[in-house]
Amino acid sequence: MGKRVISIVLLAILVGSIGANALAARWSYTRVCDPSLRFTGTTAHCSLVIEAYSNSATITATLRLIRINANGTETTIRTWPGLTGTGRLIFSDTQTVTRGLSYRLEVSGRVTTQQGSENVTASVTARCP
Repeated sequence: MGKRVISIVLLAILVGSIGANALAARWSYTRVCDPSLRFTGTTAHCSLVIEAYSNSATITATLRLIRINANGTETTIRTWPGLTGTGRLIFSDTQTVTRGLSYRLEVSGRVTTQQGSENVTASVTARCP
């Protein structure tokens, strides 16, 4: 029984480390692309961090807040286009939302360095309590 538990724990550690390495290699020029969505009452706090490996990289992005309606359809309720940064892009804003519905914060951007450029995308979904 003890050997079985140890084997399971070791397997979980191995799988976890493979997953972490796969995430780390997702982009060549981008260290972080992290949208964040949290709620205070009916206020959605939307934030974004994109960080390049190069401090001189040009970063451009568009952030969208999407409401997932009760019937499953989706409605874009706010768009923040033309976000820019050099080396790092940090952004935050708020939007009034409806309790009991889910929302997705979605980013699409581009990181450009002297070595090349790449598109970055990420999203996060959360429910307004």
